[in-house]
Amino acid sequence: SSNAELLKLFKVAEDLNLPVETINSAAGFFLRKIPKWEANLVILLKNKSCTIYRPNVNLFIELKINRMSESDFHDCQSMLKFASKTNEKINAEILIKKIKNLDDTNKSIMKRREELIQILHDL
Repeated sequence: SSNAELLKLFKVAEDLNLPVETINSAAGFFLRKIPKWEANLVILLKNKSCTIYRPNVNLFIELKINRMSESDFHDCQSMLKFASKTNEKINAEILIKKIKNLDDTNKSIMKRREELIQILHDL
């Protein structure tokens, strides 16, 4: 997206009394690294002037597993609980495979990924 479009989005957030920080301007960079990400969007709101999407549970987790900070791990746990409550399809097998294909030497990140794999196994 262009800077002009991003500024419009900030204005929408402001008009909705949301802090502009709720808009993650870097998200597009990471999103476009995931093949066919567009097929993994869920419509939150649609009217004649706009459509607002969110990532489905699988895309959301895929966006989090590379960095897997402590807050990313908690975000994944929350999203999995939400998906379970709303009966959203979780493709645990593919997510586990993607996590196992990641390479990292940071023990904290590796531990959180292993914990996430265990949660996914238990679904």
